Amino acid sequence: VARRRAERRGLASVRLLEADATALDPEAVRTALGGPADVVLATYTLSIMSDPAEAWRRALAAARPGARVA
Repeated sequence: VARRRAERRGLASVRLLEADATALDPEAVRTALGGPADVVLATYTLSIMSDPAEAWRRALAAARPGARVA
């Protein structure tokens, strides 16, 4: 859905990366995106994870300072 919306709006600079929040490798994110993420979004997932705190730690490590993490 997000990819289609970005394309429809002509947002060529938007890069989307789908990843497993419980196994998110911050360095792999930086490599795939060419730097840290500006936004990290986990929808409808944290409430069902066995270790949501670890998922948050990984998300924050993959994000640039001041990024949106939700």
